[in-house]
Amino acid sequence: MKKLLICILLLTYGTLSFSQDIDINQSRGTDQTEIASLTPIPAQTDVSKDVVIKAKFTVALDPKSIQKNEITLKRITQTKKNAIDGSITYNAEEKSLAFIPRQSLREGYYEISIKSLRTLGEERDTHIGGIKYRFFVTAQEVVNGYKLPPEPDPDLNNATLLGIDSNDNGIRDDVERFIVIKYKDHHKIVTEIGFQKAKAYQKILENPLNTEENHKALHDAMDCNFYFETVASCFGDPILIDQAIELRPIQLNIKSRVKAYLEYDKQLSGGVYEMTKADKMKQKCAFDVDGLLGGE
Repeated sequence: MKKLLICILLLTYGTLSFSQDIDINQSRGTDQTEIASLTPIPAQTDVSKDVVIKAKFTVALDPKSIQKNEITLKRITQTKKNAIDGSITYNAEEKSLAFIPRQSLREGYYEISIKSLRTLGEERDTHIGGIKYRFFVTAQEVVNGYKLPPEPDPDLNNATLLGIDSNDNGIRDDVERFIVIKYKDHHKIVTEIGFQKAKAYQKILENPLNTEENHKALHDAMDCNFYFETVASCFGDPILIDQAIELRPIQLNIKSRVKAYLEYDKQLSGGVYEMTKADKMKQKCAFDVDGLLGGE
């Protein structure tokens, strides 16, 4: 009986140890005025397994003072905190310090620690204190902040007109992945324009005869695209893309999809459609433009 109680206690202790609550909001030194940005941000919960940890500063660092042990990354999901091997680089032009893990990170909680740093030039007397914070790496693929659906099996995806939309957001999974990956180095508005176009094409395939609604959805997306491609600067906004986003080759990749689109196109014959004035084009964007521009 005594041995049984001991075993139960050991099992209970072990369970409690490995199910510890981790406070992802725990941090130190992240609000220093010399910090321009931190990637990932403190307490972020959708970090990619291939993340590069980066800290940008408003002052120049002394490269000679940056050693391998200046940045430490640990996986803290388990009781035993495992240090992650990686390399450190310093970009003098953008005043950024980066830690690049040698392997993709496993899903779980991580803690990054950056020791106090010395600065250069006129800011030599400036002291950047230690920085420490936590984040969570998700097993789901994340690109430019977007959680990607898995790459669908081509045979299954092309077996039906609408294909596979595993996250039910109105965009076929292969098209969604194409947009996010192709435009990962662009402003997020460009990706959102691609999403808007993809949703419009999907509506056309779903019901080619719904001519008026389909035409409006597609041309709203085209107006939004044209705004940020050509006229945005006339209204105080940045030009974000140098050409129209073209999705037809991937969106209409099998005969049944081409046939459905041609049926929609046929319904437009003889119709009269008003062009959107330049100062109204931004309003055709079906997402929070100002919110995304404000995030610059």
